[in-house]
Amino acid sequence: MRGRQKDRTHINVNDKYTVLASGELILHRVDDSDGKRNFKCRARHKLTGELVLSPTTGKVIVTEPHSPMGPRITFSQSQVRAEEGSYVRIPCVSTAQPAPDYRLVIIIDNYTY
Repeated sequence: MRGRQKDRTHINVNDKYTVLASGELILHRVDDSDGKRNFKCRARHKLTGELVLSPTTGKVIVTEPHSPMGPRITFSQSQVRAEEGSYVRIPCVSTAQPAPDYRLVIIIDNYTY
């Protein structure tokens, strides 16, 4: 998987996977094929280029949904640094059954827009 670093927050590998700066992998729209894949973590030192690969693989166990589940935020960032004029992505990752809808809420001077 190769991707482009859009900012210092995360790397979009494609529409299916996102790698957060913390190293966490987010899978979008999980399906049966994800349960047939193995995942490894690879870390690269920014100065020396040294690569380290995780000794074990990770696996996703895909289950059938049993009942509706309300939305739960599983990852968000309260602060993102950006240079003036640049683009910023502020991640908000949640889970629900069925899959949740997202809506942007902006709060300025205690007013919600």
